[in-house]
Parts: sequence; C-alpha cells; structure tokens
Amino acid sequence: MMIRFSSEAGRNVTLQDRYAMPFIHLMGHSGRVPGALGAADVGAALQALKQGLSDGRMPGDEAAEDADDDERPVPASTRAYPLIQLLEAAERAETGVLWDYYDGAYI
Repeated sequence: MMIRFSSEAGRNVTLQDRYAMPFIHLMGHSGRVPGALGAADVGAALQALKQGLSDGRMPGDEAAEDADDDERPVPASTRAYPLIQLLEAAERAETGVLWDYYDGAYI
C-alpha cells in the first residue's frame, strides 16, 4: 500500500507504507493512518524525524535483504528527503501535514 503525505505548503509525497510507517513513528506518532500534524507540531516532528535518521534508528534501514545482489539498498535518509522538504515547507508556511492511504487513483 501507499501512503500520501500532503500539505498546503508543498507537493504531495507518496511512499510505500513499509517506508512511510517508520518515518511516521520517528515523527512521534502512533502510526495510525490517516493521521495529521497540526501546524504547531510540524517543527517538533521534523526535528524528531531528522534526529531519528541521524541516530540510525530506522528499523531494518530499507531492508538490505530486499535488494538484489547487484543493487545497493537505498538509505532511509534518501527516502525521507522529499518528506523532510514537505515538513520544512509546512513549518515555514505555518500549516499542517496530513497523511492517508493512497491507491494511486487521480481525483
């Protein structure tokens, strides 16, 4: 399944749930989907996510066993970059961030 993060401050970010859920947990949330950050909570969630990534607290850090022998696993910090950009934009715009399951259909 896919999870889409959205905010009035920037473009939507869509990630596979196996990658998005650990990011949601690092931001200090239970992992419930749908979920949201209020504008006042975005800064703390952003800092918690950055701190968790720098501390290497990602469970399985993109599961090296998922990669073929010829492929290198993608670091969590690389996968999180678009989400971090969205959170930074939301913090600057003083607006919230929402997330929900996304099936790929266009509305």
